Amino acid sequence: MHADDLTADVLREGVQRLVAEPAFKNGAERLRAENLATPSPHDLVPVLETITVERRP
Repeated sequence: MHADDLTADVLREGVQRLVAEPAFKNGAERLRAENLATPSPHDLVPVLETITVERRP
């Protein structure tokens, strides 16, 4: 959709669909669970340090 096509009615319909259709909520819940299960960069630093030390010649 182009910004020129966005009207209050189009926006309202989109928001209503987003709120009403369970598929959007289910998708958001799956995405949240995946993000929570993914280690943060902060959590990965010790792992990367260990790998670096172990593979040093």
